[in-house]
Amino acid sequence: SRTRKDGGWTLAWVVVYLLTVGAGVATFLNRNVNFAREIAPDYLNDPSHCPAHAPSQRRGLLGLRAMDDGGDALSIDEFMSVALYWLLGSIVGALLVGMLFVFLVTRVPKILVGLAIGLQ
Repeated sequence: SRTRKDGGWTLAWVVVYLLTVGAGVATFLNRNVNFAREIAPDYLNDPSHCPAHAPSQRRGLLGLRAMDDGGDALSIDEFMSVALYWLLGSIVGALLVGMLFVFLVTRVPKILVGLAIGLQ
């Protein structure tokens, strides 16, 4: 004869369950119907289907290639000129996230635990 106190958790579970089922149905309805044809050896061995040399909009990031490299090897200077900004940005971002975490653990641990439980 316990009083019902977990209605919120039941609602949260139902919402997550329905979202999961909905995502599964959406994925099924939007599946690649040509998958069997695209893994056939004739298709895979045809050079015209290579995304590196013929980028198309269906290939995601490969469709965004701005320049054709002509098949030349990438020099270390070219690589570092592009990668340096990403590397420095990721290091700064990691340090900021780490400092935020330490601040939260030392100042407001109860909120951090509640956030961790809520995000699981």
